[in-house]
Amino acid sequence: MDCDVAREALSARIDGEREPVPARRVDEHLASCPGCREWHCRAVEQTQQLRRLVGRSQVVAAPEPRDRSPARAPVRAWATARGLQWALGVVGVIQLGLATAQGFGADVGMPARGQDGMASGHLLNESTAWSAALGVAMIVAALRPAAASGLAAVLAVFSLVLA
Repeated sequence: MDCDVAREALSARIDGEREPVPARRVDEHLASCPGCREWHCRAVEQTQQLRRLVGRSQVVAAPEPRDRSPARAPVRAWATARGLQWALGVVGVIQLGLATAQGFGADVGMPARGQDGMASGHLLNESTAWSAALGVAMIVAALRPAAASGLAAVLAVFSLVLA
């Protein structure tokens, strides 16, 4: 069997689609071709990562090749990603707490009058609203990682404007 045909069939298998050739023939080729075995393992890993990012279930994992890293590596990657989500959520809660304190009148270092003698209340309101929105955005991104890409664009523009 040609490697391109086998890889097309393996891709269909990973996606849960009907394979264009008999599965038995593909399995025979996979057993005899190290290049296709490696390709299949990488394709399954990438599919799992993408599905984790969008919150879908993982595909059935392919058996690891004998010369690959230990099976604990995916667990370590998952734990790292989960830890980052928790950290982002905690920072979001802290940010929301600071916005709440600021909204209730806590001293945040803004003078009562601006440089030109105008009251800084309006600026304080905008700052409080932005801080609250930023905290909520971080919490949402921690709970729903798929939403993070949309939020990242807004936060990137905000950071550029502040710079």
